[in-house]
Amino acid sequence: METFLLSLPAILGIVGFVIYYILKKSVTEDPIIKSIIDKLKFEEPDFENRWTGLTPQQKEAILKEDNNFRRKISSKDRQILDKALTNQFRTNIFVYALCGILLALGIYLFVKPKPLFIDSIQIQNADSSSHEQIVDIDPIAVTWTSSGQNAEISAVLENIDTGKQTKRLNGRASDGKIKFEADAYTNYDKILSNRNPNGANRLRAVLYSGNEAFKSREFEIKVGVKIICYPDGKNNIIFNAIIDQRIVDNFHFAPILTLFKDAYFNGSTTFEANEYSSRPKISIGNPTQYTTTNLAFNVNPREIINQNLYRTDIGSIREAIKELKKNN
Repeated sequence: METFLLSLPAILGIVGFVIYYILKKSVTEDPIIKSIIDKLKFEEPDFENRWTGLTPQQKEAILKEDNNFRRKISSKDRQILDKALTNQFRTNIFVYALCGILLALGIYLFVKPKPLFIDSIQIQNADSSSHEQIVDIDPIAVTWTSSGQNAEISAVLENIDTGKQTKRLNGRASDGKIKFEADAYTNYDKILSNRNPNGANRLRAVLYSGNEAFKSREFEIKVGVKIICYPDGKNNIIFNAIIDQRIVDNFHFAPILTLFKDAYFNGSTTFEANEYSSRPKISIGNPTQYTTTNLAFNVNPREIINQNLYRTDIGSIREAIKELKKNN
């Protein structure tokens, strides 16, 4: 359709040329009329001088209305002339109408809203600290470019292996971006089939508008692990590695925790778990002497795992230490 609109000026130019050519050869260029004119020139030599320089419309008026000329042609010639002129008139009307239709069609197609088209659909990690790795525990941004109508759209993430989708998020085509928060999924276990640490799922974004569906290419979304902790007794804190709010037994780590006596990083003490485990424990002697304002933490996983694939809930560590301080 866009190609047609771009070629519309050329089309109208050709139509204009056709009309010009037809009108130029209208009344006096018809073979039958020309033979009648030649006969008049022969019978009245002065006729050619009076005929020269007239426009086609003036010549047509003379042929139709000048009684002197009409008397010089036979009744049969007049009938032929009238019929020829009528045919010429009909032809001109047809050409004018065709030109008008094409012009109106061109204007309609030019002003008619173009259909929506969405392209360059991308999936990105919306966490500013981890753009290079798409992880399912981080917010995910779907971006695209659009042309045509600014229609309403809805976006989903779809598991290519299972066909299952997240719930739809609504927006408009001109937005160019929709953000999926981690809690915007219906449930990870219902959408993502691989839930093993360091694993991945093949996803794509799908944008819907009316009966149209625009799909992105395949993207690999890595399985993320979240590290949380809670107090245990008077001096211990226990850590868990969780995926989808469930403890995973095959993620083993021995966390290292550094605490400080004040908010200015003075008087540091480092504590480390005794062994690698999916539920490692750290014992903190005399927790009341440490502040919870500042701390340093290292997951220290046993396997070589990209650190962008796990996140530590620092807030849960602070709360656990505060609870130990209350119990001492």
